[in-house]
Amino acid sequence: MSLAERADYIPPAHVAFTRGTRHAEQKMATQINHGYAIWEEEHITHELCEKMFPEVRYAKFNRPQEKRTGADYMWWWVDRSGQSFGCLIQAKSLKRIGRKWKVGSDAPLKLEQQLTLLLRSADRLGLPAGLMLYAGDVDYRSAMNCPSRHRDTACHLREGAGVTLLPALPVRDETKDEAIAATRLRHLPGGPDAVSVFHQATPIVDLSNPNAPETPFTELALSGIRKELRPFLEVDQIGAPRIARTMFNMLGSYRGHEPDFIYDGPHRMQTLGPRIRNYFSSEFVRHIQRGLRPQLPEYVQACLDGDPPTDITQNAAGIVLVEL
Repeated sequence: MSLAERADYIPPAHVAFTRGTRHAEQKMATQINHGYAIWEEEHITHELCEKMFPEVRYAKFNRPQEKRTGADYMWWWVDRSGQSFGCLIQAKSLKRIGRKWKVGSDAPLKLEQQLTLLLRSADRLGLPAGLMLYAGDVDYRSAMNCPSRHRDTACHLREGAGVTLLPALPVRDETKDEAIAATRLRHLPGGPDAVSVFHQATPIVDLSNPNAPETPFTELALSGIRKELRPFLEVDQIGAPRIARTMFNMLGSYRGHEPDFIYDGPHRMQTLGPRIRNYFSSEFVRHIQRGLRPQLPEYVQACLDGDPPTDITQNAAGIVLVEL
């Protein structure tokens, strides 16, 4: 039996993710205790990556290139078979305002613009887009009131919940819906439901833990999925495909809402109530699955060696390589 096949084996990436998450939570807590309204996302990203090294390697691109896009770091996971999964990830803070929460520090309209830029950059690179939520430590999240639970644990008490990941697509769509509704109803948009967004995100420590249970599908309608894409959803995955499958599980179970409107007199509209947006389609499976590659792209090593291609630096601020 090899070391990796032992039941008590802890992958180096999981050790690094656990160490990095704890460090990031401590840094966020320190900044809040020092009177900051919120921490700087760029600073936490740097601290996270630095603490995960050397098990997890990374490279940062220069600032002028970073300003050209809404993206943060491109993440790649590669397993022992050589299969890899890439995702373009933007970091956002979970900001506490009294007992309310919001995704990021910017206004909803700006958030929607940033996420649209992220998705466009991901399209150019042929990758899915993700959001990494920096949610502070347990004390910071103590006022969170989420009615849902993760197995037997409250949302804010989840292990490693200070750094979580989820697909960017539903958050962008929900933010856009809020903005459209606000325009029609002549009020300021409130942005996506930040508590719901956080609840549906997966701690990165679970991504690197081979024994972590997968997020279950809740309303999977395979009738809307093309036949050749179904094995990816129906068969348990390991290695890099497991990361992709986890991302789709989150996308597929996302409980975002799309409002229905009716006219109620001139220049007035009334919300009939939300309907759940359906992310179970071949289009969304392909959005996630396009990040899967039979082997790691050559540009990943070039980036780590300090020679990133221009088309990469124009669409990302840096790169992270996770060896599973």
